[in-house]
Amino acid sequence: SLAHFLFIDSLRSARAQYASIVSALEPVYGSLLAWLLLSETPTGRTIAGGTLIIAAVLVGAVSQSDQVLDCDVEQQRAACH
Repeated sequence: SLAHFLFIDSLRSARAQYASIVSALEPVYGSLLAWLLLSETPTGRTIAGGTLIIAAVLVGAVSQSDQVLDCDVEQQRAACH
C-alpha cells in the first residue's frame, strides 16, 4: 500500500512521457524483483509479455525522440515543447 501511494504521488511531479514509461514498465519490474528476491521462476508467457512491454516502450521512446529531432529550432520552440 505504501509503495503504491509513493508511486502515484511521484507521478504528480513527473512529465507525462516519463510517467507513462514508468507505469508501463511496472509489471516488468515486479516480475524481475519476484524472480530475484523470491526465487519465483517466470513462465514463458510472463517473459513474452515483458519482452513485448519493453519493445513497445523502446519503440515509443525512439519515435518520440525522432519527432523532436525532426523539428527545426522555430518549430521546436512553438510546437515540440
